Amino acid sequence: MITFALTLSTAPDMATMPTTPVTVVAGIVGNVQGQVLIAKRSAASHQGNQWEFPGGKVAIGESMTDALVRELQEELGIIVVDYSFYQ
Repeated sequence: MITFALTLSTAPDMATMPTTPVTVVAGIVGNVQGQVLIAKRSAASHQGNQWEFPGGKVAIGESMTDALVRELQEELGIIVVDYSFYQ
């Protein structure tokens, strides 16, 4: 399994833009067959029924790697044992 990390700093629209940037991470999880894991958001959630790569917000004092490992565990029950970064 290979996990790549990337960061984004965006808000859904200008009206809800935070006063300080929010750092988020997303992971691309693939297998040796070239398949990639994506998740569909719950219909009741913000941007419901949209497809996304798993990830989430980086907590204050948390590294991006630690945040992604935590998010994969929380959202999908994935325990990361090996990863590399997309360059």
